[in-house]
Amino acid sequence: MSEQHQIENALNIEYLSAGFITAIQKAWCYDTCWDGCKDQYFAQNPDLNSATDARITGQTNPSFGNCLVTTLAAAADMYFNAEILPSLVHEAGKDQPTWHFFLSLNTMGWVDIDPTRQQFSADAEVEVLEKYHPMRNEVLYGSLFEPQENERLRARLALLLNRMEQNGYGLRFDADEIVDRVQKTFAESRYFGHKPITQQDKTATQAVAAFTPK
Repeated sequence: MSEQHQIENALNIEYLSAGFITAIQKAWCYDTCWDGCKDQYFAQNPDLNSATDARITGQTNPSFGNCLVTTLAAAADMYFNAEILPSLVHEAGKDQPTWHFFLSLNTMGWVDIDPTRQQFSADAEVEVLEKYHPMRNEVLYGSLFEPQENERLRARLALLLNRMEQNGYGLRFDADEIVDRVQKTFAESRYFGHKPITQQDKTATQAVAAFTPK
């Protein structure tokens, strides 16, 4: 594994349990990687053989494309006491930013926790998509609610959790419970992320917010 992509270069992972950190590193693989990154996975992990080694550990950049499933698993392991932050990562030489997710925990002040930050270059800039950022709903809808992506996310997260359990660390929640809970948190993006905002949308979102369990 290259030095940059080692888990030690993740952000504030000391707030995660040691067992979680050990298991998650062994759980990352090609099949838990986001579909949009799969075509780059073997370029990021050149020691792997695409025909035989797609599911082994010890890759050059094992967390590549695994930010959302890892963030969801970490959030569940922390009993959803941390906030999930959608963001854009800007890297030199890339025309478009990368969608990214990580956590922020309030412990006498907010602390960002990002167990896959090391997949990016050391000088990458992370832009958090605050509530009124024009890209926020697009990223959330495309990551959590788009029908095909929703189905694939649940499958990838289920595989990640299964691989973690095989490596000695089980979570209290299953993949569907985790995704369902996070979708409730970001319910308004289900309506806004794929079409222009209308007054009807605003009314519908207010109604959803009023009845969404906190």
